Parts: sequence; structure tokens; C-alpha cells
Amino acid sequence: MATNLTRYTPATRTGITPLPDMINRLFEESFVLPSVFDRTFRQVTGTNLWETDDAYIVQVVLPGVDAEHVDIQVTGQQLTLKGTYSIPTPENANLIWKGIPDGNFMETMSLPDDVDSLKATAQYDQGLLTVTLPKAEHAKPQSIKVQTAH
Repeated sequence: MATNLTRYTPATRTGITPLPDMINRLFEESFVLPSVFDRTFRQVTGTNLWETDDAYIVQVVLPGVDAEHVDIQVTGQQLTLKGTYSIPTPENANLIWKGIPDGNFMETMSLPDDVDSLKATAQYDQGLLTVTLPKAEHAKPQSIKVQTAH
């Protein structure tokens, strides 16, 4: 019984590797360091989305952010967070390497359904932002009574 798994690669008559095979090879042989990926492509460090019968609850980890520098916009099913990370520089210190983001951030999240933005609330405590977004009336579950045909 064979113990090695070998991927089948069809021979090409022209000696040219098809583009889909090259792309597959690129993905198989590449890697991305998570810390580099996170700093480059994600501004907000962590997000949870919860659902109750009446609302969506979004939790966002925002370390080093002053609550006064957070702007929250809600339009239909879109929640947009904007703000500024401000990490203080220690006195008389030179930076050797940097792993904590600073500067402006913006993230837009799509919610499963429309919300009532006029009743939305936000609370910030120890680096955790919690935004409660009540569902729009038409988005709430509705009970329908079954009637008999008598």
C-alpha cells in the first residue's frame, strides 16, 4: 500500500503550464504572516455580531481608542465605525519595532437586516465598544395565526 500522496498533474502537449495550474501552485507555495496580514488588511482588531429577537449587538475591540474619537454611522444595513488609535510615545524613547496600530481607522460592516438607527445605542468600556442596533419593525419576526377554512 502506498504511503505517499502524489497530486495528479496532466501532461501538456505544448509544454506550457495552464494559468489555473500556475495560480493553484502560487497559493500552495505561498504564505502570509498573520501579523502582517492583520496590520495591512484589518484595521479593527476584533468584532462579534450577536442577534436577539429585537436587535443586533456588535462588539468591537478598540484598544487605545478614546471614546470621544469614535464616530458611528448607521444607514440601512450598514454600520460604519471611524476613529483614531492614539498610542502615546514614551518620553525620550526611540521606536525599535511597531506592532500596535495607530492613526485613523474605518470599517464598514453589513448587518443581516435593516435596523432602527434612531434607537441605536453605544457603550464603551475598557477598550470594548458595544453597539446595540434595534431591528426595524419590518425585520422583526412576526407571528401569523393559522385560521381554519370553516
